[in-house]
Amino acid sequence: KLWFSKDPTLTPPPEAKTNAPKTAVEKGTFYELKTLSFLSRYGFSAEHRGGAYDEGIDFRGTWQLPDRTIPIAGQCKNEKRKLPGKHIRELEGSMGKEVFGTLG
Repeated sequence: KLWFSKDPTLTPPPEAKTNAPKTAVEKGTFYELKTLSFLSRYGFSAEHRGGAYDEGIDFRGTWQLPDRTIPIAGQCKNEKRKLPGKHIRELEGSMGKEVFGTLG
């Protein structure tokens, strides 16, 4: 089984297979977790929420700026081509359920 960690500071145990994810679910989860790891470098603190019943939101959390904290929510899409407009509309609909002022 592939090893995924929501904590970017952890390293896989020696017996773990860390080769590239193969299934669509593994690829999606891997991409979502890599995105969260990347965002953490810039003051974002978010929790992975992706899955079959995530209601269109893959992560929620906060963005800590020097003078304020901004709530965030996002959706990850790992596409090789230009992102179709339907994905933007889906995110817009999902963001309508978030707390006012949430950055998406």
